[in-house]
Amino acid sequence: MSSAVTRAGQKWKEFWGQQITKNTQLEDKKSEAYELNNYFQMAERTLVTISQCHQQLQIQYNQFAMIVTKIFEHEIGSNKLIATNLVKMFQKISELHGEKVTPVYQLKLELKPWFDTMEQIKILLERYQEDRLIYDHYKLKIKELQNSKDSDKINRNERKLEKATTAYQNICIDMIGKMDNIISNKIRMMNVVLSSIISIEHDVSLQEGKRFQECLDFDKEFSNGNTIKSVQPENQEQENNFINKTRKLLNLQSAQEVQQNEKSHQVKQQQFGETPTPNPDTDPFEEFNRVSAQFAGEFKEDSESPALCKDQKNFKLNQQQKLSQIQQQQEQVYQTIKNQRKQLEQSDIKQPNQNDINQGFSNPFVTSQQQLPQQQQQQQQQQQQQQQQQQQQQQQQQQQQQQQQQQQQQQQQQQQFQQQQYQQQDFRVSQSMVIQSNVPWNPFDEGQNNQQSFRKSVKNPFDDEVDDTYVQQQQNQNQQLQIHSQILSSRSNNPFANENNQQAPSRMFQTYQPSNPFADYSNEHQKQPNQNTSKNPFI
Repeated sequence: MSSAVTRAGQKWKEFWGQQITKNTQLEDKKSEAYELNNYFQMAERTLVTISQCHQQLQIQYNQFAMIVTKIFEHEIGSNKLIATNLVKMFQKISELHGEKVTPVYQLKLELKPWFDTMEQIKILLERYQEDRLIYDHYKLKIKELQNSKDSDKINRNERKLEKATTAYQNICIDMIGKMDNIISNKIRMMNVVLSSIISIEHDVSLQEGKRFQECLDFDKEFSNGNTIKSVQPENQEQENNFINKTRKLLNLQSAQEVQQNEKSHQVKQQQFGETPTPNPDTDPFEEFNRVSAQFAGEFKEDSESPALCKDQKNFKLNQQQKLSQIQQQQEQVYQTIKNQRKQLEQSDIKQPNQNDINQGFSNPFVTSQQQLPQQQQQQQQQQQQQQQQQQQQQQQQQQQQQQQQQQQQQQQQQQQFQQQQYQQQDFRVSQSMVIQSNVPWNPFDEGQNNQQSFRKSVKNPFDDEVDDTYVQQQQNQNQQLQIHSQILSSRSNNPFANENNQQAPSRMFQTYQPSNPFADYSNEHQKQPNQNTSKNPFI
């Protein structure tokens, strides 16, 4: 028996629960090696990602240098000098990271011996499975042949079992040795990778530290502390000046009001009938103009103050908001009145204009007792409107149901009509087939009439013209019958007999064949001119 057949049979037996031999030492080593292989694969992926990170840092630092050059492009003096130094720093750091991309990526080559040995172990595992199946097969077979009397068969299977056991033991020894070797070399392989990556990253950090240390002094000059301190006092001075000026104006106004009050007490009282004479000193319009002119002069100087601008903006915003709210309220009231009027028009309730106005705007002079009946009337009207609307909706629903029923009836009628048409067509086709079967076959006919009748009997579903195939078929059949009757009448005498009746032609004793209606019988008519050709009594 071949090894492939034995392996297949043993797999089938193991599928149905046959016991499998296991080497515990080999299984333990295999699980340990596979676990370490997963960690080495993770280390390879991390090295690739670190190299990609160095590549990204190279790109980003170079981009940052470009940004600095564009921002400080039109600067002059110390700012320009600082910007050039920073650009050089970022460019050098980007070059540094670019130099470390390939060394980090090449570190994964140090792990190649590990992966090569693991591939060899996978191949050995396949061989191990094959040898194990053969070993299990013959071991089971010898157990089955213990009670048999065929000694030759037992000896032959024992020899095969010995070969299978030696092969199985050898493959187990090879696999255990390979796994011990690779497990012992795990620290040596990983130390090479770790030492190289540490040296590379340490070099990068040292050179980056040097470059950043050179540019640490520029941080003080780029800090925004000095600029903020120089800006703040100017704003405070403007605000203080504005406050002082407003206080002066308020003090002047209060002093002027006191003077006006004193003068008003000193003015003499007018007698009855005298015309009042305005005092120029106490004229309110002149005083208002004078104070406003002073305030305008002071306001021009402080027109750029931030506090005043904020107050004006807030005041304008508040006014705009109030106006918008009032407009919205007016629009809402107008829309409600408009909707009420539309509802009244739809319900066909005609009321005088006064009722519409009273509905839209309540009369402030009407008492609460007078308003009660009006409100009750309005409620009754609203209820009536709602009832009418409900009735209309019910009527619409009934109409829709009736329409649906009518549509269903129409569809049923159409289906019945179509079925009748199909039945009529089937009946006509069957009749045409029966008539065609009764017509004798003419071997000399080219089949044009039959083709035309067949084409006409088949209905084109996309043809909207009137179906007159049945009438045409009857006409064609009548024509054929007339032709055959004429031929039979012309041959009513025996065409096969001679004048002396001496011999009968050989055709009499042959099978019957239909006559040719298109044959030329002109010679026969010439020989018998006086013979009556229309002796058919059915014509």
